[in-house]
Amino acid sequence: MGVCLSVLFGAFVLLVFLGAEDAVLKRQLRQALNDYAQTESPMAQPLHFFVGPASRLPEALAPSLRQRGDGYHEMSSDAYEYHVAITSPPDGGERLYAMIRLPDNEWAERLLWLAIFVGAVGTSLVGYGLGRGIAFRVASPLSELVQCVEQDDPSACIAALVPRLQPDEIGQLAATLADYVRQREATLNREARFIQDVSHELRTPITIVQGAYDVLRESLQAEPDRERLERIGRSATRMHHTVQSLLWLAREERRWRQHPVPFAQQFESMIEEYRAILPTGISLRAEMESVSPDAFEGALLTVALSNLIRNALDHAACQHIRVVVRADAAEVEDDGCGIDPARLPRILERAQRGEVNDNGGVGLSLVSRLSRRFAWSLQIESEVGRGTRVRLSKMGFQRPILVPGIWTWLRLTAQYRGQLIGCSANSL
Repeated sequence: MGVCLSVLFGAFVLLVFLGAEDAVLKRQLRQALNDYAQTESPMAQPLHFFVGPASRLPEALAPSLRQRGDGYHEMSSDAYEYHVAITSPPDGGERLYAMIRLPDNEWAERLLWLAIFVGAVGTSLVGYGLGRGIAFRVASPLSELVQCVEQDDPSACIAALVPRLQPDEIGQLAATLADYVRQREATLNREARFIQDVSHELRTPITIVQGAYDVLRESLQAEPDRERLERIGRSATRMHHTVQSLLWLAREERRWRQHPVPFAQQFESMIEEYRAILPTGISLRAEMESVSPDAFEGALLTVALSNLIRNALDHAACQHIRVVVRADAAEVEDDGCGIDPARLPRILERAQRGEVNDNGGVGLSLVSRLSRRFAWSLQIESEVGRGTRVRLSKMGFQRPILVPGIWTWLRLTAQYRGQLIGCSANSL
């Protein structure tokens, strides 16, 4: 682009120069004709300038000029260039000729074109070199900065890069980014420590309740007591799965990758836990057509399916639940009451509750968050009176970027802990 602009600019300058030269010559010739018509005396230097009738034309040019019409003409002869103006007097007399003889300047024009071309190319090359050097100076630090940000642990890389940068806009950007990364890591570390402490406080009472449930289940024989006990057991299990899901959302990816568990084992264990607490009259059927090769994504899928099963148990008022896992998708289907079409667009919002069961739930909300975070496709098909089917399709794995805040995690867990305590008190 720069080369083209330079060449066009040079050509424009040359054309303007040549046009101006022609305009000056034409003006001189017209003035000479006017002067001759008034004084009938030729000007000095006849070898270079001629004004007069056809009878006084040079013999070498006279035949050619007599055949030309009125106006301005250019011609070449004997290494000279002639500029001729021809006019006919108004009274019909002999035509007048004004002529200037100049050396043939074709070689000069070629030299001028060559100079313009060389100048344009040289200027373009110099501009290209300067632009490339400036672009390299600007883009190279940015490229290094991008590579640092894309690493799993960017803080050390950015901290090492900042001292090597100039104190310009890019250096300030890198320093600001380094401060942000340090603050973010400090915040994540505080959240991780806090979550570890709080999760221990939450899981300990749940473990105690589940242990007491196992003991009482063996000793209680009366049917009313066993029914209340089963309600306590189901609430404890739901609370256990909710806490596990929330803990997963709050943990970092690398902790799950360091201790992977095969998906088949996770899936079967989760299904058995739910079968053990199913209310009377509800069946749970599981089909696994393929096993996910990535244990990390298997953990994600287990969390999502657990929340969908729990949501069906809490809100669907169904008799049959079917879970199907395929190579690129997973489905949870029930034959419950279905979802009102008017509520379906808002069903993924956290505060939504079913009409059959007033117990709050965040199952679909958690699944929706997982889908957005890891690029899954979440589809919900429901018909009132016939049931609901939720389908998760894999569109591509993405590394998580954000970690949920502490207060969101606390609010959700406190909500379920209150429900567990309330349910246990009512049952006893």
